[in-house]
Amino acid sequence: MPDPQPPSYLQAPGKSFWRDIVKVYKLPPQDLRRLEICCDCLDRIAQARKVLADGFDRAAMNAWRDSAKVFLSATRAMGIDADPEGGK
Repeated sequence: MPDPQPPSYLQAPGKSFWRDIVKVYKLPPQDLRRLEICCDCLDRIAQARKVLADGFDRAAMNAWRDSAKVFLSATRAMGIDADPEGGK
């Protein structure tokens, strides 16, 4: 059976993480939804980084912080050791 494809709405960071994870882990259906959430968080982190590169922005900082927390929580729930800044 082929690996499940990433949702089409994901951006490059999320799609890349999705593909890397499904190559290594055989995730049950409930974890595929958690993986989708992780990938969405990585996309939001990348967007926040772009804004923060131009200087401090409270909304971007909050988005980065909140997305990193959700990412870490979801990866822990799946038993995957991953870094929201490094992706894997």
